[in-house]
Amino acid sequence: MFGATSLTYLNMSRNLIVGATFIILTLKGEFPDAFDRATSLTLLDMSDNKLTLVPLSTGSLKKLRNLNYKGNLIQLVPTSLYLDEVEDVDFSNNLLDTFPKTISHFPQIRSLRVSCNRFSTVRLK
Repeated sequence: MFGATSLTYLNMSRNLIVGATFIILTLKGEFPDAFDRATSLTLLDMSDNKLTLVPLSTGSLKKLRNLNYKGNLIQLVPTSLYLDEVEDVDFSNNLLDTFPKTISHFPQIRSLRVSCNRFSTVRLK
């Protein structure tokens, strides 16, 4: 096998993840604390699970370019989430009722999907 530091692509989609303990290859620990050891991760797909929040440890993925939390139960994206390299973000099909202000913390963003949420107004300031 390989160490967590060489992992570049992690697809955990279509599971029942809510925050339970998990073991993936050599990523061992409480979800989502294991992200801290995945220093080379460029794609994280957590779509179609049962997550209610975006783990703060997602911000430790400094090389991340693609972030997918589509189809969960997320109501809020933490304002303290900074991802300097992320280009593609998907928060569609969640329970967001306010536009994620965190998007201003993603200077390289090229694609943002937030369809099928609960927005009534969107302010981009």
